[in-house]
Amino acid sequence: MATKPTDIQAVRNRCIQPHPVPSQVARQYRAAELANSLGVSVSTLWRWNAQGRIPKARQLSPGVTVWDGEEIDAWLASHKSA
Repeated sequence: MATKPTDIQAVRNRCIQPHPVPSQVARQYRAAELANSLGVSVSTLWRWNAQGRIPKARQLSPGVTVWDGEEIDAWLASHKSA
């Protein structure tokens, strides 16, 4: 039995609802992205992280570690004025 196009549209309208978008999504950096933006190698970034020279990274899951964008921005601002 074929479904009428209007019926398909009605189903889509009921099932596919837009997801709410947060007004501001927290920025997070992966190691390669942050290293590239700082102009250093990834190994240097990890060394700085271990030495406490940059804000600490957060492990989201095994194999996924990120740096908080607001912490990095504040860190960069404090080092530019120094």
